Amino acid sequence: MIAIVTDSASMLSPAWRDRFGVHVAPMTVLIDGTPYREGVEITTAEFYRRLAGGAEVSTSTPSPGDLLATYLEAVGAGATGIVSIHTGSDYSAVLDAARIAAREVSIDVELVNTATTSFPVALCVAAACDARAAGGDLEVLEAAASSTAAVVDSIFVVGVRGGLADIHPHVGTRRSRPTRHRHRHRRRHRPHGRPRPRRDIGSVAAGRRR
Repeated sequence: MIAIVTDSASMLSPAWRDRFGVHVAPMTVLIDGTPYREGVEITTAEFYRRLAGGAEVSTSTPSPGDLLATYLEAVGAGATGIVSIHTGSDYSAVLDAARIAAREVSIDVELVNTATTSFPVALCVAAACDARAAGGDLEVLEAAASSTAAVVDSIFVVGVRGGLADIHPHVGTRRSRPTRHRHRHRRRHRPHGRPRPRRDIGSVAAGRRR
């Protein structure tokens, strides 16, 4: 079974995640100085309600440890490979965290840099889910997500309401295909009895979601 992983910036609903078996690494949101794990300790609706109410908010990417925990959850569920689909590297440092985490798991991980953010990432996840349902292997799922990423994008429309900037993301399409970013991490087999070196899985530099 190929597991599909994304981050909570993709805005997948809990019902959609459960229905299609997608593993989601939560971002951390800071609201008036208090951290919350998005989708775990605070809902997206509550986040935007607090934002509209004037709260001081910021976001940070999942750490390598968060991604590793998500990957290990997939491995524990029987995954034989992982396609990890994320917010683009121009928007977030989540792919850096994913690369670090991918080195620590025992199965192949394909990372997909969607070069976009927000709901278009969910469309890439949906394409991978369709490919998996059709019996596709790891490379087929990666190709499906990357092909979708090539034709969708986020368009942010800024207006003013009550003196405050009101930002609305919309889904758009790209006219040309961007460069694909493929990263495969394979498990390195060590001689029997040789200990695996330990790594310190810490937080990477936070990336602010736009």
